Amino acid sequence: SHTGGFDGDLFEDTGRGDDAVAKLVAFMRSNARQVSGPGELFSYCNAGYCALGALVAKLRGRTWEAAMRELLIEPLGARHMALYAEEAIMFRAAVGHVGEPLRVSPRRLLPQSDAPAGSTLSAAPRDLVRFGRMLLADGVAADGTRVLPAGTFAEMCRPQVTLPRLGERYTAAWGLGLMLFAWDGKPVVGHDGSTPGQTTTWRIVPDRGLVLAIHANGGHASAFIDEVLAEILSSAAGIRLPSRVLPPDSPVPFRPET
Repeated sequence: SHTGGFDGDLFEDTGRGDDAVAKLVAFMRSNARQVSGPGELFSYCNAGYCALGALVAKLRGRTWEAAMRELLIEPLGARHMALYAEEAIMFRAAVGHVGEPLRVSPRRLLPQSDAPAGSTLSAAPRDLVRFGRMLLADGVAADGTRVLPAGTFAEMCRPQVTLPRLGERYTAAWGLGLMLFAWDGKPVVGHDGSTPGQTTTWRIVPDRGLVLAIHANGGHASAFIDEVLAEILSSAAGIRLPSRVLPPDSPVPFRPET
């Protein structure tokens, strides 16, 4: 739930070996500062998910990548998910673009040590939708294979921490790995993600049985994603996408005492 309280963005490159994640955890023991007490406040923590991935690898007796493949990708029936760049090139992979004017990103992936936080995993939008439909089916894949124990998705959607209210558009609470929203009075869950030149939004509307995944590989990604997201939510779920908070047209006086 991102309330561990330690440094969240430790992108130490520990190489491409099977022990990359374990080496990062060893690095964290002396380099991850404890900023706040566990459970005191929310702060997005990539390093926390790397520690979680290391736990999965240790308890399952295999690498994190092998656990992902055996416990999720294969039983899910995903056909376009890659754990390494050399796997991604077997599919129709889009390179990321950055800067103005746009240019091909010089980095394809972040370090393998941060793989449990999403640094290397690639997936086609159709397989992100497949993943969401499995969650809506209470952990059962399209072919009937049980991927997760019954009740897992409901537990993932249970609020673990309430976030400061920044506006109707923004995350209201955090579940187990899921952002929780209340849009137009309806519950919406999901997650966003980005690596250099790549941006993805993934949403589930449980009451409408809707799963959507939108990806952009450069440019004004947020504006593009907002336009597509608003249209799909309106036409398929009858939900109005709340607007982002924008700066006021005229400056607002700053009064630090208030």
